[in-house]
Amino acid sequence: MSVSDFTHHPARSIAATVRHLAETLHSYRLKRAVYSRVFGELSALSDRDLADISIARSDIHDIAEDAAARGV
Repeated sequence: MSVSDFTHHPARSIAATVRHLAETLHSYRLKRAVYSRVFGELSALSDRDLADISIARSDIHDIAEDAAARGV
């Protein structure tokens, strides 16, 4: 993005940038909440419970990341 992109309609460009930042932050917070919930729930399970559902404790981080990316 060049400086000239902001000189034509600076107020609209700034407003759009702020709106985009707000949307990005909101999306991040939602994904982080899903990650934290899934990670916490799976981490609370015993090794036996995890084995019953075919999940290794070392996979919890990846499963939580996938859930967050899907927005589950």
